[in-house]
Amino acid sequence: MENEMTIEELRVYAMEYFSQVIKILQETPDGSAEYDSHVEDLEAMSAKIAEDSYEWLRLKVTY
Repeated sequence: MENEMTIEELRVYAMEYFSQVIKILQETPDGSAEYDSHVEDLEAMSAKIAEDSYEWLRLKVTY
């Protein structure tokens, strides 16, 4: 059975996720390869989410 979450549940999980990401970034030395890797991953994820959201909104407006 597929587990469907409410928007509120997703928001809570997203807040927890980003809290953990911020904690990891704060504990990782600036300029280190590990820090740069984390930042690159976040930038890629952000770009993908923005692209997916834009495509969904564009389709919604078009149709």
